[in-house]
Amino acid sequence: MNKNKRIGSFLFIALFALFMSASVINAEPAKPNGAKTSAPPETNSIQIQGIFDPNDIYLQKGWNSIGDNGNHQIGLSATTIANQYVDQIGVTYYLQKWTGSTWEDVDRGVTQSFRDDDQFTNTLTYTGESGYYYRGVTIHWIKKGNVYEDGTVTSSTVLLK
Repeated sequence: MNKNKRIGSFLFIALFALFMSASVINAEPAKPNGAKTSAPPETNSIQIQGIFDPNDIYLQKGWNSIGDNGNHQIGLSATTIANQYVDQIGVTYYLQKWTGSTWEDVDRGVTQSFRDDDQFTNTLTYTGESGYYYRGVTIHWIKKGNVYEDGTVTSSTVLLK
């Protein structure tokens, strides 16, 4: 009988542990203070550094940064560098919002550019909604004669407070 009690106790503990682990697995991810969604997955370092074709003739590099400017304002800055003066150089900006499961474009394809230059830098300001995560995706591009080259950079994320 003592052996049966031990087996019964063991089965009870095993079933309880199984039930608790299933509850933890199905639990919604924790939301940081003030966030309306769980945090997005970490951005791949290759995305942050950018994806540029090493065979590009003129486009050298590009980068971006995003920040909470306060008062529901998001600043998205971007720079594109060419290795010489080109006919046109610029950035196409996309602001994205994390829904809790996917990134959605909230502002699509605002393009800014300079003519006859080797560098472009600009900052756009957007109005966002508190409690959501935002990131920028920027396409850095040049045109020289019939040549068009581009590369894409994804920023880190910012939780708008």
